[in-house]
Formats: sequence, structure tokens, C-alpha cells
Amino acid sequence: MSITIKVQTLSGISRYIKVEQTDTIEKIKSQLYSMDGIAPDQQRILYKGLALPDTATIESSGIKNDETVHMVISLKGGM
Repeated sequence: MSITIKVQTLSGISRYIKVEQTDTIEKIKSQLYSMDGIAPDQQRILYKGLALPDTATIESSGIKNDETVHMVISLKGGM
């Protein structure tokens, strides 16, 4: 069963994407990459304040139709 979720970025951009309950977070990141050009390994998807692992599915994460997840950019590096 497909649902629509809202992906909100820190820059204020909102994307509405149609997903299947069995889709993984990794697949969502790939969809966002094709829209925004941000590499999947630089994206973090947050739901209810928790970072979701790439292997989690929409269903196992508890994400429902019309809910919002947040995409933040994971900066790599250090001093």
C-alpha cells in the first residue's frame, strides 16, 4: 500500500513523496538524491527526533500517511 510522506529539510524545503510501506530508508534517500543531488551517504532521515537506519522500512519505523520526516545533512570530517 502506498502512502505519501513529507520530507522537510533544514533549509525549509518540503518534498512530498509517494512511498510503499516496504520501502527502506535507503530507497527514500535515493529518491531524495535524484531530486536534490545530495548523496545518500550524506543524508540522515529523522522521524520523531530519531535517526532511522538505512535498512529500516517505512512500516517498521511507524511512519504513517501524511506524516513528516526530516532530512538533515551529515557532515563528515573533524579536526
